[in-house]
Formats: sequence, C-alpha cells, structure tokens
Amino acid sequence: MMDVGQYIKPIVSDIFKACGCLLIIMALFLGINSSEIIRPVLLWQIIVLSAAFALFKVAYTNPLDLTGKRQVIVFSLCTLLADILIVLWLFMISPNTDSSIILAYIVVIFIVKGVVFAMMYIDGEKEARQINEKLSEYKNNTEK
Repeated sequence: MMDVGQYIKPIVSDIFKACGCLLIIMALFLGINSSEIIRPVLLWQIIVLSAAFALFKVAYTNPLDLTGKRQVIVFSLCTLLADILIVLWLFMISPNTDSSIILAYIVVIFIVKGVVFAMMYIDGEKEARQINEKLSEYKNNTEK
C-alpha cells in the first residue's frame, strides 16, 4: 500500500514545473508587450492554473500505475479538485462577473466532463471486447 506522500509528490512536482513555465512565459510576454509590473493577482492565477494542470495530468495519465477502485477514486478526486480550481480561477480573473455566467461555466464544465467520461467508458468497453475476442481466439487455437 502506498502512503499519501507518494500520491502528492508528483502533483507538487508538476505544480512547481507548471508555475515556473507560466511565470517565464508571463514575464517574457509582459516584458515585450507592456511596461506593467507583475501584479499579485497574476501570480495567484499562475498558482491556481498550475495546480489545475497538475491535477488533470495526474487524473488522465495515471502516473501512479493504479488499478481498479483506487484509479477511479484518484481520477474522480483529481478531476473534481481541478474543476473547482478552474471555477476559482474564473472568479479571480473576473470578480465583477454575474453569477449566472459563472453558473453557465460550471454547467459547461460538467457537460464536457460527462462527454469525456462517456468516451472513456465506450473506449474501455471496446478494448474489453477486443481483449475477450483475442482471448477466445487464443483459447480456440490452444485447444486444437
């Protein structure tokens, strides 16, 4: 059984990598196109977006080689937390936004998430069917 540190270590590492890349891109972009200083709200946005990226990466790439229920739990938890961070980021970039627009964003996020889950389920069923066909072919060939 893995301890919690092994789950969190790749996430924290990805957050730092993404923060560094986004900070460099932002510094270059602001240095070329603007004479403004980097405001604290931009730094918070970088942190929130980096955390969301890291959570999505862990959810969709499964770097921990988990199987079964653990994989489903980690996937669900990471995507839920990443979705919450995206909504938080939406509040950060537009604090004067009407709550109905934020609600529309949340609905769109859930629709996209539902479509992704449906596609993953269909793909998993197709792969399972192909594996079962190959196994029955193998079984028929070994019985002869």
